Amino acid sequence: MKGSVDLYALPLSPPSRSVHLLLNILGVEYNYIEVDVLGGGTRTPEFLAMNPQHTVPVLKHGDFPVSESRAILVYICQVFKAGDKFYPSRDPKTKAVINQRMNFDLGLLYRKIGDAVTPVCFGIRNDIPEQERNSVDVVMQDTDQYLAKSKYFGGENLSLADFSLLASITVYEACEKGLKPLSNYPNIENWLNTMKTELPGYAEIGQPGVDAYKAWFETSFHDDTQNVINVFNIDADIAKKMQHTSVDLYALPLSPPSRSVHLLLTKLGVQHKYIEVDVLGGETRTDEFLAMNPQHTVPVLKHGDFAISESRAILIYICHAFLNGDKLYPENDPKAIAIINQRLNFDLGILYRKIGDAVTPVCFGLKNDVPEKERNSVDEAMKDTEDYLSKSKYFGGDDLSLADFSLLASITVYEACEKGLTPLSEYPNIEKWLNTMKTELPSYTEIGQPGVDAYRAWFETSYKPSTQDSV
Repeated sequence: MKGSVDLYALPLSPPSRSVHLLLNILGVEYNYIEVDVLGGGTRTPEFLAMNPQHTVPVLKHGDFPVSESRAILVYICQVFKAGDKFYPSRDPKTKAVINQRMNFDLGLLYRKIGDAVTPVCFGIRNDIPEQERNSVDVVMQDTDQYLAKSKYFGGENLSLADFSLLASITVYEACEKGLKPLSNYPNIENWLNTMKTELPGYAEIGQPGVDAYKAWFETSFHDDTQNVINVFNIDADIAKKMQHTSVDLYALPLSPPSRSVHLLLTKLGVQHKYIEVDVLGGETRTDEFLAMNPQHTVPVLKHGDFAISESRAILIYICHAFLNGDKLYPENDPKAIAIINQRLNFDLGILYRKIGDAVTPVCFGLKNDVPEKERNSVDEAMKDTEDYLSKSKYFGGDDLSLADFSLLASITVYEACEKGLTPLSEYPNIEKWLNTMKTELPSYTEIGQPGVDAYRAWFETSYKPSTQDSV
């Protein structure tokens, strides 16, 4: 595809470095535009027009901007032919594994590491609390396990999963003084050494940013103990074979991501077996379940002998594996895919997390109200979500897409817990979209609504705001 390529980035930003390294290894000609983030460079009208979340990196290809590093990585591989080796368009199972690893990174690894080290970097505290250090350790152990049977995160070949996880793991490396030794995770340590030696340009593009991040962290850290071509369609013969393989969905009606996957399978008419998992009864901790998903979460889709977890990776896999899924995830349109991926990752990394952080403690009886700080944080994310719908009917544009199935999970949680949040009517675009989804999605009444009602009852059992307690 023709058009100038501009990368708006910052060397200190780990996701910026991942995108920079990919462009370099593919030999793509581009302009590197360093953004003065702390000086307000992401808050200008020009930048906000490209990315309302005011974050780097942003890739602008001609007149088309896309933000969120993982969405950018996929877009690059789809529009530049050489990128297919890192995100193989004709191999849906490999792509599903890559997508799951990238979503694991976005939703767990990168966030957990960031939550632990960022307050130190900004001088808010001078050490990492033991609880957060242990939380990072748990997710690093899972990360190490992914490399137990393969050289790279996506298998035996370098893939986008490695570029994505490189951002997180180099943050860990830079802040190792406040965390557990990297040598505790030998598979990761070996992989990181491989990446440093095998990636062209790492010494010039990657290492200086890691060194700067390390200096940034250690300035405040004081340990108290120390003081394109159209190659995107799946081969039809492969797809036909996949159509006749058994499909099992391990899920729970109360689980919003489970409902999104269930609704998609129904929308596409995919025959499947729904296996309800007793999560609270420990069924996700059995050896059989852990073999499918070491993170012991639902949903999990098993297609023949191939198991994939994390709902957004599952949604994409379904559209790859079944012929009529292309209309919801049109891989012959890289710009449309880039927008859908950005919305999926916004949902995973921001909206779903912020809503969950606000309402889950009430659901489990740990709190009886949503604190103002969390409510305001959700409002900020909901305003960004509302803005996405200001110019189109659906989140990915004027046609229904996977972005809508993903965001439906988050927004129905908001709906279920609305009593503790800002009224949904404050977001008219979202409210209109939600009503459209309810009326246009087949079987929403049977699949979606009962789970929302159960979630509402779960939340409202413990929700007793102080204003009511004082009456």
